[in-house]
Amino acid sequence: MLTPVDIENAEFKRVARGKGYDCDEVDDFLDLVIVEFEKLLKENTRLNDKIDVMSEAIKHYKDMEDTLKASIVKGEKTAEDTRQNAKTEADRIINEAKQKATQILDRANSEQYKIEIEINRVKAQYEALRAKMRTLLNSELELLENSAEDFKITDSQPAE
Repeated sequence: MLTPVDIENAEFKRVARGKGYDCDEVDDFLDLVIVEFEKLLKENTRLNDKIDVMSEAIKHYKDMEDTLKASIVKGEKTAEDTRQNAKTEADRIINEAKQKATQILDRANSEQYKIEIEINRVKAQYEALRAKMRTLLNSELELLENSAEDFKITDSQPAE
């Protein structure tokens, strides 16, 4: 790469008058070229530094973008997992509730059956007791009637 020092140290052959250039004009022009070349080199260095900074910034933002994309994907997966877990838990709770409801109904039906059996047993006892009482009362009534007849016979006899 050509540097300002290379331009400054450049030497040209001198040729006979009439065929060459004015040395002072060439020196003045080379001085101007050196100044402009130094400006261009500084500007080029500044722009390259800016490119490096921008490249780093782009790399940084690209890394951030990749991180954000990964976070979004992870968040979506977590949300889906959470939804699936909630659905599974809800299904489990519903199934448990159905099982408990079935058990409660089974117990209630069993209790109802036992109560109905007890009611029928008590009714049967009542009917048996009622029949017994009727029989007993009828036999007592019969005794009373028989004893009243005995009493009537003795009452109608004249007293001596």
